This record gives sequence, C-alpha cells and structure tokens, in this order.
Amino acid sequence: MNTQANQLAHYLQSLGVGPEVLVGIYLERSLSVIVGLLAVLKAGGGYVPLDPDYPQQRLADISQDSQLSVLISEQKLLNSLPVQGVKVIVLDAESGVLTNQSQENPVSEVEPENLACILYTSGSTGKPKGVMLAHAALVNHSSAISEVFGLTNCDRVLQFASFSFDVAAEEIFPTWYKGATVVLRPAQMFPDFASLAQFIAQQKLSVLNITPAYWHEWAVAVSKSDATVPESLRLVAVGGDAVLPETVTIWQQLVGDRVNCLNVYGPTEASVTAIVHDLLHPKSEKTNSVLIGRPIANTQAYILESPSPTSTQSESKANCISVVFR
Repeated sequence: MNTQANQLAHYLQSLGVGPEVLVGIYLERSLSVIVGLLAVLKAGGGYVPLDPDYPQQRLADISQDSQLSVLISEQKLLNSLPVQGVKVIVLDAESGVLTNQSQENPVSEVEPENLACILYTSGSTGKPKGVMLAHAALVNHSSAISEVFGLTNCDRVLQFASFSFDVAAEEIFPTWYKGATVVLRPAQMFPDFASLAQFIAQQKLSVLNITPAYWHEWAVAVSKSDATVPESLRLVAVGGDAVLPETVTIWQQLVGDRVNCLNVYGPTEASVTAIVHDLLHPKSEKTNSVLIGRPIANTQAYILESPSPTSTQSESKANCISVVFR
C-alpha cells in the first residue's frame, strides 16, 4: 500500500500538486481510496473526498466550490465525473505510468498550517460548507483520539463511514497513528445485524465508530436475540447525533462493561470529534438526556450562555456550546 501511495504521490507532484493544492478522490469504496488519500498527503496536497453514492448535484457543487486542481478516479466512473476541465488520473488506465514512478517516500514542503483536506458538512441546516482541516488539527485529533480510544497496534478498527464523512478520518488516521489495522466495510451495507456481528467476528474487530441510530437498532436486535456482540469487540464510539438514554440502558443490561461505549461529539468545524463522554462509567440514575462530555487534548469548550428554562435539549446544545481547537 505504501509503495502504491508513494508512486501516486510522485506522479501527483509531477503534475504540480503540493501545499494548498486540492485533489479530488472520486472512487468507489476500495483500497484505492486509502491509497489515494495517503498519496495526496504524501505529495503535500489536500484531499477532497467525493463519494460516488452521493447525489450528482451535491458532488458537482463540492467540486466547483473546492476548485479542484486534479481528480483521482477510475474507468467505470468516467461517465459520471462531477467536474470538468481538470486533470483526471484514471488509476486503472494509467497503471503503467504509475508503476514507473519512484517507490521511495516523497519529500514535500508541507507545513502544519497547510491544508490536509476539505470535508463538507451534511447541509442539514442549509447549503453544505467546506471545512478546511489543516495538518496541525488532524494530527492533534489523531493523537488525542488514539489515546481516548486506548488504541494499540493490536487493534482492528472498522472503517464504516462514507469516505466523504468526517468520521472516516477518525477511523483511519488515529488507527494508523498507533500502528493498528484499518478494516474496510464491504461496499454493500450489512443487510442485518446478524451479518454485522458475523463480520466483526470474522475480522476480529475490536473498535467500531457508528451513529447513535445504528447503535440503537443494533442494541434492539441484541435484545431480541436477532444479533450478538462478538467477543473481539472492546469499544463502540457513537457520534453524529443525540444518544438515546434507553439505548445506554439496554446496552448496560445486555452487554454490561464488556464492551465500553463512548459518546463522541463535535462538528466538522471543530476537527471531527472535540468532546467525549464515557456512556457506561460511572453508572448514573436514569435520566432523559445523555452528557456529551469533556474536551479532548488541546481543545477548549466554552459555555456561552445558560439555557432558558423552556429550551429543549437540542436547542440548549446548539446555543450553548462552542468548541475551539488550540
């Protein structure tokens, strides 16, 4: 993988890719995506993930807004390219050119403040925004999360999210940071939770990073004996939405402390995850809400104002929390 990434990185540099130059990655879920994003970083550029499963208009908007210089793709996707007028590297068609490139680690002039990637928000409250993450922010996040998750080189972490979602960076980079193994989810989503459990067991996965809704459905399936929680699993991180207290209760009753669960909170603008809360420790009385926790290393959270007596939980969270990377 490193050899392929090096060769692609040298080719990218020959095309002028370096600090602050953006490269789109428009590939179906495969090892090629991993090689592509690693190559862009090695070349010194910033990557912009473009998931082919996303609506074409959204991909076109992202491509236009980010002003890509180069696009990495493959032959089967050439009829649906989201951008025109840029250099397209077709990996499977240009394999001969790539294999002639140097296999040595390239040298780049990238600095901590240079862009590592641009990730686009969901757009649930308006037009998706491109969030520019610098190397310093991504390195800090990877270092802090690897400690919070307790990652070691023995861990096997599932890469579950879309590559265009910020959580993908949390699944990949902290894992590499500790020398652990990233395991790609199959291209097709698991048809049921029994299939998920089977995949976890087969791949000996130890860490999952999933949405609260998916975790809730899995917990319900376990409660109905429609699925299991394999022995290899030691940690589930859930983030991206509010966690239901009843899910925590179900998990405590059926799984107990064997598999810990963390509530990971943070907007993309705060470099993916900024605040973490242990959902199982210490055990507390049943409540109608779940804490979002405390900041990770080198991150500060500010309470801007007190919630009004009539505000809902979601309104209080939106109005009162500000996260700043330091």
